[in-house]
Amino acid sequence: MKQTFNFLLMLVMVASVLSCKKSEPTPAPTPAQKIVGKYKITAATSTTNGVVKDDLASRPACAADDIREFTTDGKFIRSEGATSCTPPSSTVTASYALSADGKTLTLTGTSSSGVTETEIYTVVELTDSILKITFTRTEINAGVTTTATFNTTLTKV
Repeated sequence: MKQTFNFLLMLVMVASVLSCKKSEPTPAPTPAQKIVGKYKITAATSTTNGVVKDDLASRPACAADDIREFTTDGKFIRSEGATSCTPPSSTVTASYALSADGKTLTLTGTSSSGVTETEIYTVVELTDSILKITFTRTEINAGVTTTATFNTTLTKV
């Protein structure tokens, strides 16, 4: 009886050891996978000729809570948040491309006047929940050059 018990105990131990498999490590998400989701702007500033402005604070509440979504099929959608504007803002749809290294974000869409517009952003940070982007715009008007840098932080909702 004791031998049978020892044999069964040994059999259970061997089966336990053999059934344990090393789990494969989960690969880290790619930048293309990280960007997918719905976001809300949580910080936005602009610097024009050295003067910093809080762009989020100057937006009306109905625009400040708009949702920006990056889909798996390369679409960018901006839609009304919880607070609707009067009249309601129209939903904006564009396409986006994120470079393989996750450092450049390109948005391409058509304006209401039918003009194709492309905006190219530098990605400062991209995590599972945060997207920080920046871009610089230079305008020359009547011989005067104005340079503005825009910094935006989006947080997944």
